[in-house]
Amino acid sequence: MSYLSEWFKRSGPGALVAAAFIGPGTVTTASVAGASFGYTLLWALVFSIIATLTVQEMAIRLGIVGKLGVGQAIRKKSGGKIIKVLASALIFSAIIVGNTAYEGGNLRGATIGFSTWNFSIGGLTINFFFLLAVVIGFSFLFFGRISYIEKVMTVFVGLMGLIFISTAIFISPDWGQVLKGMFMPEAKEGSTAIVVGLIGTTVVPYNIFLHANSSKNKWQNAEDLSAARKDSLISILIGGLITFAIVITSSVAYEASGHQLLDKSSIDLGLQLEPLLGSYSSTFIGLGLFFAGLSSAVTAPLAAAYTGSEIFNFPNDNRSSRFRLIWIMVFVIGCLLSISGIDSIGLILFAQAANGLLLPIVVGFLLWVMNSSKILGDFKNGIWSNLLGGLVFLISLYLGYNSLSGVFQQLQ
Repeated sequence: MSYLSEWFKRSGPGALVAAAFIGPGTVTTASVAGASFGYTLLWALVFSIIATLTVQEMAIRLGIVGKLGVGQAIRKKSGGKIIKVLASALIFSAIIVGNTAYEGGNLRGATIGFSTWNFSIGGLTINFFFLLAVVIGFSFLFFGRISYIEKVMTVFVGLMGLIFISTAIFISPDWGQVLKGMFMPEAKEGSTAIVVGLIGTTVVPYNIFLHANSSKNKWQNAEDLSAARKDSLISILIGGLITFAIVITSSVAYEASGHQLLDKSSIDLGLQLEPLLGSYSSTFIGLGLFFAGLSSAVTAPLAAAYTGSEIFNFPNDNRSSRFRLIWIMVFVIGCLLSISGIDSIGLILFAQAANGLLLPIVVGFLLWVMNSSKILGDFKNGIWSNLLGGLVFLISLYLGYNSLSGVFQQLQ
């Protein structure tokens, strides 16, 4: 217990990363994966966690040793003025587009469990939990210090982890099959989109910017790398365990109940927690989705503001009017997307397409700057970091192709 207490006191940027990828999209995608394919897609989660640890470790080194955020490193590494402007514009535009899409999905996802909690004002129907998420999220961003937000995100992730992981143990799954699903890759018919979803909801592009900048602010020098890596490792593994637990509980619940999943919209998310929570399971899932949406709704605008401060070279703290302007813009546009007439599927497709375009761009630029001796000296990428990072880049290219292909197919 004392070890956990000490970790909580020292926890920081890693908690933001975990909170960012444990959003409504992750809960839903993991639930569909378990209900549709049992344990057979757990290998995709293993890869996702390894990929996340790989790119976030690079972000940590860049922030602590190079004392640079990703945007700053790109500006420094780019030679000619034209290349520098084009690279900066590409990154900033992609982050803004991607994060506004995420923000709309996060705020929409926060209300999934309480879709009937609506009230009308002047003919406009508003969901109570949407309004609550907007008020709390905006307040966190406007009034809260970054260190305070990190601690709150740690609590959110910890509560979700406690319930889902306890349920996964309580229902006594076939652990032999779980291990088989983790280490013996199997691609069942119709599973490609779910595999892409599991990877895409874990390896979150804007987390790279968020982690580099928050690490730069929290840790002092290369001697702190060990503590920073430990913070990242524990937080990401906890986030990964939560996702694993969701897949496992959903798999057991649907197999035991005899339910047949017809499509994503037919899944009963509360079903998987009935063994532990009984009649309270649907309420907890609703609250879980609310907190997952809220935590991600805080981190997405924050990452966009960090990116803007790096590229346009202004202070990256909440007292800066330009810093606030960027996160407010992302937050407000996300709110408008969430309450617009765009249906949930359309909003998710837009977010997936943005993610598919953004991930290979960010990973490619990250690998480029992480091999710079000028920026990192002896701490530049070694062969294993480049091999793993290169694999993540190639997979991200496939994700981008798959995401865009899915959107075009839907539009035809």
